[in-house]
Amino acid sequence: MSCMSCESTVLNWSLVYYCAISGALCFFMGLLLGRRWKMSPPSAMRPAFRRPGFQGQAPMPRKDGPVEIYVGNLSLEIVREDLEREFGRFGKVQNIRLITKHGEKKSFGFIEMTSPSEADAAIKALAGKDFKGSELEVNIAKSPRGNRRSNRRR
Repeated sequence: MSCMSCESTVLNWSLVYYCAISGALCFFMGLLLGRRWKMSPPSAMRPAFRRPGFQGQAPMPRKDGPVEIYVGNLSLEIVREDLEREFGRFGKVQNIRLITKHGEKKSFGFIEMTSPSEADAAIKALAGKDFKGSELEVNIAKSPRGNRRSNRRR
């Protein structure tokens, strides 16, 4: 005849030993392999990542200093002085670059103004305005493609 209480005690102790050994094994494997084996906290416990200007947040203010403006859909007869006169009404123009390819004018250029407030005023006033037979496209210039940060994960 066997005693049921002795068998359950042996069973309980073997379960304790099994849990202790497997827990220690997982702990040491985690140390050896680094963070790959660690569980991340549930999403409710993780702080939410929010980019500025995303999900209702205010966009980051631009730095003070010169601002480059893209001007598109320019007439091919436009010269630097025309653009300097037109944009100069809203503030000081530091630099004007009319883009050319193989010596031929393209229909866009870049204008650098001294402050963001002047650039904003020029953009609001001149966007969509008819200038020497062409409706201007005016906005803040984006950085060149090589300097943009990619949204792809690597």
